[in-house]
Amino acid sequence: MNRRAWVFLAAAVACLLGVAAYVRHAAVRSEAATHGRDEPRFEWIDGVPADRPGVFFSSPAPDRSFKKVAFVPLDDLNGPRYLTAISCDRMYFQGGKGLCVSVEEKGLSAKQVAYLFDRKFVLQHRTELTGPPSRIRISADGELGAITVFESGHSYAEAGFSTRTTLIDMTSGRTLGNLEEFRVEREGVEFKAVDFNFWGVTFIPGARRFYATVATRGKHYLIEGDVDNRSAHVIRDGVECPSLSPDGTQLAFKKRMTTSGFRVGWQVAVMNLTTSRETVLDAESRSVDDQVEWLDNDHVLYFYPSEAGNNVWALNISNREQPRIFLKDVYSPAVVRQ
Repeated sequence: MNRRAWVFLAAAVACLLGVAAYVRHAAVRSEAATHGRDEPRFEWIDGVPADRPGVFFSSPAPDRSFKKVAFVPLDDLNGPRYLTAISCDRMYFQGGKGLCVSVEEKGLSAKQVAYLFDRKFVLQHRTELTGPPSRIRISADGELGAITVFESGHSYAEAGFSTRTTLIDMTSGRTLGNLEEFRVEREGVEFKAVDFNFWGVTFIPGARRFYATVATRGKHYLIEGDVDNRSAHVIRDGVECPSLSPDGTQLAFKKRMTTSGFRVGWQVAVMNLTTSRETVLDAESRSVDDQVEWLDNDHVLYFYPSEAGNNVWALNISNREQPRIFLKDVYSPAVVRQ
């Protein structure tokens, strides 16, 4: 197995271990609460206030909210939290529609599945997934969705890991295509490889287009894609898990750092789409393995698990402030502004 295969394998395994650690840590805390050693810290209210800006998330809190889709208003982050009846391991919500990824267990078997749900939090279309989820996103108007999963033995034969990214019509639940089926160009010439892996979709508001990452031979490229034309083109390299700012002018992403051996880490970076200027947000020195969510045009949010808890952090893109805990006991945040 060559070096690029080992690097990809290490990154994939690290991501899977991170998700497993999150679930294990949350489960331990939940068990502790059951035995009275860790009292619930939040006041929970059933139902979600209509049309109130806030943050939807999957709750890791060790109480009756565990794994439920929950909501906290932006104007009262320290106030009561609101609960829906939907349980998700990972979720996202935009434009009045949501995606929920969870595990269905029947006897000794378990399946990873995705559900679409509406603004009344009623589960609708169901899709079976081919592996554990990595990233999910929805367009601002709620019309398009994207799910990336890890697969084993799909196409990256040397390492045994691969990703599959599928686009979804959020109204009908119909699959619009796997990104591996899209034609990709680089400098006007078709760009294709058997080890292509796509992930980290972020949709462009007002258009059926998106940004995403494609990886091949140990390199990672930012692409811009067109859903209807089933095509994409390379913009630049060195970009993973892009996330478009609310005003559409900046992309936040993970910038890969490889240290001695096979250790891989990531720093949050921001690129101005007009000037192509890149700024590494080194006020955050820890490795952040997440597709960041924008709070507003000046701040990004990201999940970081630690002994201090499963928290979402906020970072000012000016690089003049230290990161701070934005919300405690929150996972898979989705900021809804209207």
